[in-house]
Amino acid sequence: MRQNKITSSDWLNLIGKDRLQAYQDSYAQMHGISLVFLNTEGEPLTVRSNASLFCCAVAEKSSQRCREESHRDLARARMRGDLEINPCFLGLMNFILPIYYDNELVAYCTGGGVADEKTTLAPEVIQNFHVPHIKAEEFKKIARNFQLSLRLLNLDVARIMQHSFGESGEKNEDIFEGKLSRREAEVARAICSGMTNKQVADALFISEKTVKSHVSNILVKLNLRDRIQLVVDYCRFTGGIGDANEHKEKN
Repeated sequence: MRQNKITSSDWLNLIGKDRLQAYQDSYAQMHGISLVFLNTEGEPLTVRSNASLFCCAVAEKSSQRCREESHRDLARARMRGDLEINPCFLGLMNFILPIYYDNELVAYCTGGGVADEKTTLAPEVIQNFHVPHIKAEEFKKIARNFQLSLRLLNLDVARIMQHSFGESGEKNEDIFEGKLSRREAEVARAICSGMTNKQVADALFISEKTVKSHVSNILVKLNLRDRIQLVVDYCRFTGGIGDANEHKEKN
């Protein structure tokens, strides 16, 4: 049972905004970089972590150029379908990472705001604005490690459903058998196929409040922390974790 194309908002609701913000803040703090998630139109989904003081100061005078360069870089990342690492016109290194769910583009993450060994920024500017200094190779490693961690969120829904149901629509091996009630198993499989609570409620003709109640019971019975762990564990069972390269191969 496939739904309409998932939007950035659907994806954010599925992941959980607070959880995504916490991970973003933690990664940014750990590596001393700026980070923010954007929707497919380039608008913020989260609050930027470690916002660059230099960028904030320059944006007052060069906001138009910053926006134009940002949209150009997003378009290039969308076309390539992969991580983009480039210096901006200010001399700061940044990366843009397309994020996929069910091998469809649902968001971007952009990070950086650092000076490498080839920066054109004057030393006094770096000092006065406390611009982080990271070697180019180290920055690439930080960006690629972040990319690898986010690939776990690119769940291949088609593969999940193919492993869970035969062509006749009858269920094959069931990870939930003997652990959940019939209705709870239906809700769990719907969540793992990428549905939001509202989509599950509409599909099963129940209220969102009832869906939330089922989700709470599912997590308790399966001894899981949250719905993300449910989805990841289900994908491991079915072999349903996708990869961003699969999207590129289709285009």
